Amino acid sequence: MQVEHSWEMSLVKDTSIRTYMRNERTLFFTLAETLAGIGWLYCVLDGQHLIGGLILFIGLAVEHVIQGRMLKHG
Repeated sequence: MQVEHSWEMSLVKDTSIRTYMRNERTLFFTLAETLAGIGWLYCVLDGQHLIGGLILFIGLAVEHVIQGRMLKHG
């Protein structure tokens, strides 16, 4: 996930992937997405589909808000 996010950011920002591989915000939104996926899977396997969906929604929302802020110019 971290490699994918770093690659996406480097493509959009036209910079080296190394810039984002150890970036704290990139690490944070990768962790948010990963934990949301784990939480979703755990809940779905336990039959708690709605809670799993909410966890995934929140995790992906956090990830995309942070990533979107990093893409803003200036």
